[in-house]
Amino acid sequence: MEYTEGQQKAINDHPAGNILVSASAGSGKTRVLVDRIIKMVVEDGINIDQLLVVTFTNAAAKEMKERLQSALRKDYQDAKDPQLKRHLLRQIQKVPVADITTIDAYCQKLVGRYYYLLGLDPNFRLLTDSTEVSLLQEQIWDDVREQLYANDETGEFSALTDNFSNDRSDDGLTNLVMEMYRFANVNEDPTGWLNAAASFYELDTEQLTQSRLFIDDILPELKITLEKELLVADQIIRNSQKAELPKDEELGQKLKTLLTDLNARVATSDWNQLRATLSQIKLPSSTLRNAEPEQKAVHKQNLELKKEIKSSLDSLRTDYFELDEEHTVALIKAAAQRVQLLSEVVVKFAEAYDLAKRQRHAMEFIDVEHAAYDILTLDTKPGQQVLAKLQSQYVEIMVDEYQDNNQLQEAILSQLANPQRGNRFMVGDVKQSIYRFRLSDPTMFIDKQTAYQQADTPDELINLAENFRSMANVDHFTNLIFQQVMDRKVGEVDYTGGAAHLKFGATYYPKTCNCRQKCYFIQLMLRLNRN
Repeated sequence: MEYTEGQQKAINDHPAGNILVSASAGSGKTRVLVDRIIKMVVEDGINIDQLLVVTFTNAAAKEMKERLQSALRKDYQDAKDPQLKRHLLRQIQKVPVADITTIDAYCQKLVGRYYYLLGLDPNFRLLTDSTEVSLLQEQIWDDVREQLYANDETGEFSALTDNFSNDRSDDGLTNLVMEMYRFANVNEDPTGWLNAAASFYELDTEQLTQSRLFIDDILPELKITLEKELLVADQIIRNSQKAELPKDEELGQKLKTLLTDLNARVATSDWNQLRATLSQIKLPSSTLRNAEPEQKAVHKQNLELKKEIKSSLDSLRTDYFELDEEHTVALIKAAAQRVQLLSEVVVKFAEAYDLAKRQRHAMEFIDVEHAAYDILTLDTKPGQQVLAKLQSQYVEIMVDEYQDNNQLQEAILSQLANPQRGNRFMVGDVKQSIYRFRLSDPTMFIDKQTAYQQADTPDELINLAENFRSMANVDHFTNLIFQQVMDRKVGEVDYTGGAAHLKFGATYYPKTCNCRQKCYFIQLMLRLNRN
């Protein structure tokens, strides 16, 4: 079987550090994973139980085991050396119980084996019914909220409730508490994460445009918005040039000059100057007389684009510069106090909810992951012995769909990794990350992708760009669209340089065909950007 250069590296390379494989759609990543395992088993004499292979779903784990067994049986039949045949037979027998599994199932295995290190009840019940979980959370939250109201001598909790809810129900605060609880729980230290939540609002100076809050968080958003609207102004200019509308072209040039000037000012002006500038902006106008129908249609489109620019500038003013600097500073300080109280409320709910689950001898999947992490980080002699045993057991830790891992799962796998040399092999495609609603964190993939490209690192980045699934016209069209809408700021992927492009690899397709294609354009990216 022929491999591409990237596939050969992904199967054969064993650097001193870790490996990240950025595998585009249809690039054969599952085959690469299986063939890398087969090579390690057949050529390097590795046992299947010396590998930890983490897949995203149970179905993927099942498929990988089936592929491995099929490949190993073929190698067993073809092998001539008796010692190799015995080795392969043992591996075939080990595949069904090998650590080729989801992270949840692996954590269950750890907790089931080493529960005594944490003093856990080994006969815990998994809470998998979402209705049961919701009802239990609601019951515990009602009790916690009642206690908070009863002890609210200063009125702070009532004010917090009023801030996030309305006069008819407390649902606003309830929903926020549950969301913060979920977000905190995918970190290795949920309480620490909650305690640090208010630090976002800490001001190192009351000159807002000199503060880290403005420089790190607000300024980038202002620039992204203005740069996006500069592209809209360019579109007006191009439309007008094609339709021979000199007045509209002049409108586009004026808008471009205004936005360019504003983009320069946001990094140099103080808060009140920026507020005044945004409040005083008046966009130029353009009229059209004695035009052809096609020109009228383009003019109408240009006016819609101008409305979009106005809407974005209005949003900047209302979202960030509604108040002057003095009142904004006071508001931020008040927000810090409120978020701190909110975090304390979430901690109280988390403690009460965890106690209720323990009393019921029940755990959620996230609790099992936390228990596994606690086992791997115990600062006791038995705990350290277990960790050392696991670290020495695994020659390599392989992770499929790495872009869909969360911070807690990453912390677990990092603990299992060999502390002496890199032994992690991570495969994924950040462009296919769709599970942020499940609190996955694709920035971990992006950060490694950037770091592993550096010359002074033992870690290795391998790109699998060839697409063996689609015809050439599909690849080319996908690249055409993505290179216009995806970059580091929009989509978190640099699609402009060509490295992320799909490359046609399915040469088995006929060079010509009588295919009919239909394209459906959805204004999804634009809506996402606006939100």
